Amino acid sequence: MVTAITTAFNLHTISQTLPPPMMTTTTVAATRSNTRRDFFVDVASTATTTTAIATAGVVTVAGLTAAAAAPVPVCWAQETEIAARVDDNAQHDPAIVTSIVTFNLSIARGPSKPLRIEVYGESSDEAQFFASLAAGTVQASCPPEPENNSSPEQDNNIVMGNIMIDENAEFPFKCTDSESVPVSYKGSQLWRLVPDKRIDFGRVDSMFASRIPPTFSSSSSSKPTQTTMAPSTKGAVSMKRKGGAFEFTITPSYNPALDSEKEDLIVIGRVMMTKEKEGNDDDESDAASSMDFVTTLNTKIPTRKDLSDRKGTNVPPLGSTFARACNFSEPNTTCAQFKPIGRIVVTEVSVEEIKQNQRR
Repeated sequence: MVTAITTAFNLHTISQTLPPPMMTTTTVAATRSNTRRDFFVDVASTATTTTAIATAGVVTVAGLTAAAAAPVPVCWAQETEIAARVDDNAQHDPAIVTSIVTFNLSIARGPSKPLRIEVYGESSDEAQFFASLAAGTVQASCPPEPENNSSPEQDNNIVMGNIMIDENAEFPFKCTDSESVPVSYKGSQLWRLVPDKRIDFGRVDSMFASRIPPTFSSSSSSKPTQTTMAPSTKGAVSMKRKGGAFEFTITPSYNPALDSEKEDLIVIGRVMMTKEKEGNDDDESDAASSMDFVTTLNTKIPTRKDLSDRKGTNVPPLGSTFARACNFSEPNTTCAQFKPIGRIVVTEVSVEEIKQNQRR
């Protein structure tokens, strides 16, 4: 996909005669050479010209290959960040879409709205794990029963992993009571939203809360169609590499922090960019994509801010130990860290398999 971008540079004073101070703009045609939707590139040189030259030149800048309108002299430049916008509907990833998962999301008990995700099912074990969770076919075991050495104050409680439940409660619940029920994303929640950085889904229903997520030892590099998309890419859907967590992350806008070793994420799909009409309305102007829905969640949903980390730069990665409920006698910041004010729940999940001859 070829698109036009405009770059602007601030020039330093140099020891030669120049035209009056001005902001010089150069329009170039760019072809994407990586998979990021919204990204920034740093440049160490700039160009200025007042005469059009017919000969075309080529400039390479941090992952962006641009055919320049003319070769230009190099001079000192202030390091500049340029935002490059690329058509989100373009296909840049060699991974094959094997299924489309639809999450029907209800915000604060309101009507459900679909969020569709294209899954790269052949790219990794993690992608297949995600599709299986969406289909509700994952068998995950309960943690082993604790040894009978509890303290007197724990005698009337059931310990499930790190969760303790009062046996005298009206509806006592034990993990093994429903261990035969496969884990599903139905009833799961959007549990953490850090604006412009990450939207974390997949906090499974409480009946599955103590289940042990499976892990994978195989490397995705052995897969025939592994994805080259980075977790930092706008619209990327990622899970913890090699398993160990049910949760997944959607990237609302370019966020290089998600590519870090600390996060250790692997892309398993992307949010659908195709615009769809709601209901039977024939007005094309009302059509919206699932990525538009993600943008709405990112910009419109209020969250509980973390006073010690207002920008969300140090939130625990997927697979960490999180508190599902706040216990004010033993405060834990993860219980409400960037938690949406209104509950956002997956009311239904469906999986549409893509036939072999229709895959792209």
